[in-house]
Amino acid sequence: MKHKILGLALLTLPLVSCNDFLTREPFDRLRGDNEETWNSEDVIKYSMYNVYPSFFKGFNSGWGRSDWFAETDIADWNDDNAQEVATFFTKNVPTATTAATQWNFENVRTLNTYLSKLSRSTILDEAKRHWIGVNRFLRAVEYAKLVSNFGDVPYYQEPIDPKDKDMLYRAFSPRLEVMDSVLSDMKYAMENVRISDGEQGLNITRDLVYAYASRIFLFEGTWQKYHNPQNAEAAAKYLQAAKDAADYVLKSGRYKLCNNYKDLTTSVDLAGNPEVILYRSYVAGVVTHSLMTFMNTEPEKSSPSRSLIESYLTQNGLPINQDGGNTMYLGDKDFKKEITKRDPRLYATIDTTALRLPSVAAVYATSGYFANRFVNPSLLNLAGGKSYTNITDAPVMKLNEVMMNYIEAAAELASLGKYTLTQSDFDRTINALRKRPSTNMPTVQLVGDALHVAAGEVKDSQRDADVSPILWEIRRERRTELVYEGLRFNDLRRWKKLNYADMVLNPKLNMGAYINKSAYVAWYNRTYPPAKPENALTLEKLGKMNLVQLDPTGKYVADENEGYIKPIVKEGFMRTYKERDYLYPIPIDQLTLYRNAGYAIKQNPGWEK
Repeated sequence: MKHKILGLALLTLPLVSCNDFLTREPFDRLRGDNEETWNSEDVIKYSMYNVYPSFFKGFNSGWGRSDWFAETDIADWNDDNAQEVATFFTKNVPTATTAATQWNFENVRTLNTYLSKLSRSTILDEAKRHWIGVNRFLRAVEYAKLVSNFGDVPYYQEPIDPKDKDMLYRAFSPRLEVMDSVLSDMKYAMENVRISDGEQGLNITRDLVYAYASRIFLFEGTWQKYHNPQNAEAAAKYLQAAKDAADYVLKSGRYKLCNNYKDLTTSVDLAGNPEVILYRSYVAGVVTHSLMTFMNTEPEKSSPSRSLIESYLTQNGLPINQDGGNTMYLGDKDFKKEITKRDPRLYATIDTTALRLPSVAAVYATSGYFANRFVNPSLLNLAGGKSYTNITDAPVMKLNEVMMNYIEAAAELASLGKYTLTQSDFDRTINALRKRPSTNMPTVQLVGDALHVAAGEVKDSQRDADVSPILWEIRRERRTELVYEGLRFNDLRRWKKLNYADMVLNPKLNMGAYINKSAYVAWYNRTYPPAKPENALTLEKLGKMNLVQLDPTGKYVADENEGYIKPIVKEGFMRTYKERDYLYPIPIDQLTLYRNAGYAIKQNPGWEK
């Protein structure tokens, strides 16, 4: 049964469980400004809990949009969704600093203030080291995000004195220098944060620190490898840190994969789920969200792209574009045939009953494919599945991501000559995921520089020439296992593959299901017989659709009667990318503040004008 933790007055803190920080909305004010309050661990806990929701948002709350499946850069600046109206990469340098610019040091300021107060606290040494570790972990997470977004940034590890101009306008530290400080913070947290601290899954623990380290250092290691190949030593250092961190979690024995993949994103209660390392709990009348409502009752103007659908293997473990052919794949001209004998994770991600076309369904999908990964069918007609009162829990960190972080870091190290891949590496990661009862896909065998399944060597004819066959399949597995969890955009950035998110360079991003209009009308009337003949679907009611066919020259050309749905027709309305888009621009008001104070900072490359 779910815990209910309500916001109580500071005076009652000693009487209240501190386990459920993710169950509540943060208190508006609990600053701990009185030095004496920092000599009470209970007050320290609540001061920290006030910060956590800005790091672990889960599905957000109320009508607030989650980054997982919403109109945000994280959700839409990738190749997973075809869009009715393209969300563009940032076009101009923002004139003012807002939340959308990503330039925000509020969490850094708060954490450094807390660390200063903790250093003078008289609580027991073990508790003191734990909470310092928690603070340093969060500071590491925050700085890793800033570095990911901007590259070089000013680094602070102490409270800022607003009267000290040299401190206030500190020069930017090089990216690798900041990431070394992130690594130092993470190492301290790994050694001092408690292995267990209250209710499992609702608090920062040592396992969570290691899990986040695997994510953060995988990002930095691959960023250095692909963006700065001259920094091979730094790439190897961070990739090794990622692999070691993931290995710690895998070896801990405290987690195992749950049986049902879909349960991870639709469960009313994730307490006790053996795969979940951290989650945000939602309780009716306390904290609820609306993600399921948006997915179930609103048209999906961003919905699964042909690029995403084609990435799912068939159940023989081969890609649909297998070199030499794949007889299990029945083609894409009929929806039911297209999804026949595909990786079951596809069935946990989209509505498999029918395509949802704009002129036919009120709750339609732009591409025809309707995503429902976060929809719990048992709640559809209940309060917990409607409005902003959704009560499904949000996984924040899970074992399956740690597994994928491990195998990718290991393979990247191998590509640098720093590690030798073994069959065991795949057995404890990808093969374990494929043995999940709800997935049940063929396991892979490492044979030389390739992966094999029982049906033969896995050889995707669509593989990028600059990506090895092993890394190609690891990236595919990551995409399908973690789809719509807010990771794909940063994956493309770190791999230097934002061209995948370009609708001109990647036509299948701006494509959906294949429709034969006459055949669809006939199927619809058979499947949903009209009460009266005049209510039958007709070609006229189906209306005009933007459809394209692949002609003999390899070009997509318009067709009035059948073809792939093409949501955006005019190239000028399609999202394209530039090299500068790998980093965000620094807002103009920040550059002006530095300049007016007599200090100079450089705008990120490509954003100077």
